[in-house]
Parts: sequence; structure tokens; C-alpha cells
Amino acid sequence: MGLGINDVKETFRQHLARIGFVFDQPKDLVRQILVQHMGAERYAEYQRLTQTAGQGEDGQNKAYDFMQDFHEANLLRSIDSDVTLDTSYYLYERISALPLAGKRVIELACWTGGLSSFIAERYPLCSVVGVDRARKILDLNRALYNLPNLSFSEWDYRKPKPADLEPADILVCGLGTNNDCPPRAYVSLDPRRVRDSKGYRCEKTELSRYFRSWRQAARPDALLWTVLRITTFPRFLACLDAAQAAGWTPLTENFAAVGCPANKEHIPSLVFRAASRQRMMEDEALSHWIRMAAGSHEIASFAGPPALAMYRVLGRKKVLGRRRVSDRGGAIEELGVCGAFGYIYVQDVRPDHRLALISIPKAEQFQQLFETKEPTCGKGQQLEPGIQRSVVNR
Repeated sequence: MGLGINDVKETFRQHLARIGFVFDQPKDLVRQILVQHMGAERYAEYQRLTQTAGQGEDGQNKAYDFMQDFHEANLLRSIDSDVTLDTSYYLYERISALPLAGKRVIELACWTGGLSSFIAERYPLCSVVGVDRARKILDLNRALYNLPNLSFSEWDYRKPKPADLEPADILVCGLGTNNDCPPRAYVSLDPRRVRDSKGYRCEKTELSRYFRSWRQAARPDALLWTVLRITTFPRFLACLDAAQAAGWTPLTENFAAVGCPANKEHIPSLVFRAASRQRMMEDEALSHWIRMAAGSHEIASFAGPPALAMYRVLGRKKVLGRRRVSDRGGAIEELGVCGAFGYIYVQDVRPDHRLALISIPKAEQFQQLFETKEPTCGKGQQLEPGIQRSVVNR
């Protein structure tokens, strides 16, 4: 019998501990251990570098290259060791569900190779490459790991792919991008025109460098699994647009939020396929963002007067279908889309009103259950049982 999910995650935790990660300790204590290891003078210099890292690529590279040994590199990541564990294991769990034998996997921003080496150990028939721009850390990785199917490659992937790095079938990236959006870039943003904002343009420019390079490292139809700190809708939209411009198709049905309880964070996981797709409309992107943030296709529900009021303010509604449901006393249901929401509106003969806001993909899924003409008498079909109880009849 195979190991359960919790057992595999614990095995991965022990793997990270063996290479030098510190768990179950307060952040301040881990930071003190790092200061003691570096020495006060070096640690102060490192802090100066990290404070100026956002002022250009050179500052960022110097901060990464500042690490002198494997232990301090892992101590640095151990300040948020549970976040590393949760996000890296999430990526491992997703790709381990794929057929990996004979496949090539690239981990972007591999750092000390915790995830890369774990994949290589557990899947000896696949080839794994850890990529990072920190040369010293990669040299230390090569000295530590002795797995025939694991190698490391130096690459600042904001620049074109090195000629000797072969494209892969699967790419994974955990927390491996920066956010250099200038302060106050969204102060005057019209929320209906995100793509016209200075912040969006800045963030798309930054993210485009990543996605173009990652596309160069992808075989046709390759998958890219990411966990990225994308905390706002404009950056989410910039990420989708940058990816699609570079030849990636968002697999929105796989978008999710990765729970990191220790930091009280839910970090977005976005998935892409190496294939072109036309840029999606802003409202469609917003619907996916809302669904991912909410963790459900069911966004909100209203009953009675608030339901009627909400239905009236929905604006330009695109009606996907209406039907009369005879076993609910002749209630009429309307399914539609308005802006970034799908909706189901129900009015019975009293009249009473109910309205549920749902994601656009869920509304489109329900369309086949509705008649596409004015309601008529007769036995009505029912929604999926769980949706009927939790959405329509709340």
C-alpha cells in the first residue's frame, strides 16, 4: 500500500530538514541563527543588499550571490520554511499525478534543490534540471546531490534561455518572480480599465520577460505549474496577458489558491500549457480571479428584497436561458452573465426572489440545463443537487 498524502508530505519535510531547513522554530530565532552564522557585519551587508534589490537586476543578483555556503542559503529560506514546504509540496503533488517516466522536468528558481532532488529521487525514470541564477548555490548543489537523473543549470530567466539547456515537458516555479511595480502606480486607476493603468503596464513588462524565456524552455504542449505571490487583480491580469503573449494558454480550471497556514496566506497557483490562445476579456479574467480567491464557483447569494435589488442593478445582462420549474410552484429561473459574474435568478408566484452570483465558467456549464427560449409549462429539470441546495435555495 502506498503512502498517504500526509505521509508523503512528512517525507518531503524530512527531506528538506536533511539538507538544512529548520522547522518548528519562531522566525526571530531562525533569523538569530542566521546572524550568528553570517556574523553581524556580513548580515548587515546582506540587509543593505536586499533593501536595494528592487533598484535593478544587478542589485538582485548581488543579493542572491551573497550566500557563501549551503547552510546559510537554507537558513535564509527557513525564515519561512513552512511556506517553502507548503508551496513546493503542492507543486510536487500536482506533477506527481502526471506520467513522469521518460519526461524532462525543469524547476525554475530551484535554490538549494529541495524540490528538484525530491522529484528526482522518487521518479528515477524522469530527468530533472534545477535552474537558478545563483552560481555559488548551484555549485554547492552539484557537490551535494549524487543522482544520475538530476542536474543543475545557471540561468537568469529574465534573459534568453542558455543554448545548452534543453526544453522540458514540465516546468514548475515556486515563488520565483519579483514584483517591481512602482509605488502609487494604481492610485488613479479606473477599475473598469485595468489594462490602461501604469501599474498594469509595468507589471506586464516585467512578467513578459519571464514567460518569454520559460516558453523557450518548453517543448510543444508542455505544462507550466506555478505558485506565485500575485496578490492583486491587476498583477493577475498582467500575468495572464504576459503568458498568452508569449505563447502560453492558461488552464483556468486548474487555477487554485495554495493554503500556507503558518503565514495565514493563500498564494495563487496558475497553470499554463505551451500553446497559443487569444487574449481573454478583462471580465472573464476577473471572474477567474474571484473564483480562485473565493475557493469556489459560488460567490454569493441573496434572498428576498436584496435578491430583487441585486438583480435590478446587474446592468447589461446576457441571458443564457430561462425555464419554469413546475415542482417549485411554477417558479421561473433565469441564468445569465453580467460583467465578471454569472448569476441564477429565481422568482416564484408569491412573488419571492432568490439570486446567486457564480463564476462565468459555472454559468456556462449550467447553460445546457436551461431552455433557451421563454419559459413554458412542464416538468422542469433540476440543477446539480449540490448546487441546487447551496446556491439557488439558500
